Amino acid sequence: MRGEFGYETTTLDSEGNVTRTEKFDHITVDDLEGVLPFFVGEISQVPPLFSAIQKNGKRLYESGREGVKAEDIEIDPRQVKIHSLELLDRDQIELPRFRLAVDCGGGTYIRSLVRDIGYKLNTVANTVGLERTKQGPFRLEDCLSRDDWSVESLHRDTQSHAQKAAKRHCHATPNRRTITHNQRSDRHRRSPIALSKTRK
Repeated sequence: MRGEFGYETTTLDSEGNVTRTEKFDHITVDDLEGVLPFFVGEISQVPPLFSAIQKNGKRLYESGREGVKAEDIEIDPRQVKIHSLELLDRDQIELPRFRLAVDCGGGTYIRSLVRDIGYKLNTVANTVGLERTKQGPFRLEDCLSRDDWSVESLHRDTQSHAQKAAKRHCHATPNRRTITHNQRSDRHRRSPIALSKTRK
């Protein structure tokens, strides 16, 4: 995933409106790398306001669209699992932007993870790019580009993926996904047909 320090939005990604800005010039690459271990393992995470979680019989994103702010509604924290968190291209980082590779369990919100990394560094941060490279037995290389979608290709590749998944089943770890960086605008070029959720 790709994050950026200095501002926070309603959706915690590039699609929302900026709600808060903070200085970030006190942060170094060493500082960033130094806080990552705090987010590995079982951690407590507050989901974003713009999520499909239900509260009081309503999806949170519905409340967000009605103008409710995150600080105005109590969102219960959840326990999630981060298996690994790695800073990418350390020697090429130009803050405030940074890139991370995340291996995490189901239910993890990457937007919340980036937000919390910002808070840990006494600033704010936003997710500006996200690419899911694995979901259970499904991998990015198993996916069709949208331009290649058709009834025939979907049927053919579904069968092929099922066979590959069966072969890898004994090696796969359930409910784990690996996320690296990519710009959100690139999602239309490679859309994993096995995944229905694009925002996390």
